[in-house]
Amino acid sequence: MPALVAALQQREQRRQQARTELAALDRMCRQSTDFDAHRALGGLREHLTDWQGMLHQDAPHARQALKALGRLSPKPAAPGT
Repeated sequence: MPALVAALQQREQRRQQARTELAALDRMCRQSTDFDAHRALGGLREHLTDWQGMLHQDAPHARQALKALGRLSPKPAAPGT
């Protein structure tokens, strides 16, 4: 009888863990659908325009800043991200 009780308790723990993991995945799915790519792209374009303006206004300092950054090379996103 104690073995049966222990097995039931263990099963209930696994069940609760599965519920917790499912709830976390559900939250992640809801958050990912809230992402607005058009809004993010607009924000990135704004920042890029600001940077371009600053670089054109003060070319010597812009060159120094770009040298300090080093070579910038964007990397493609991994599939599924």
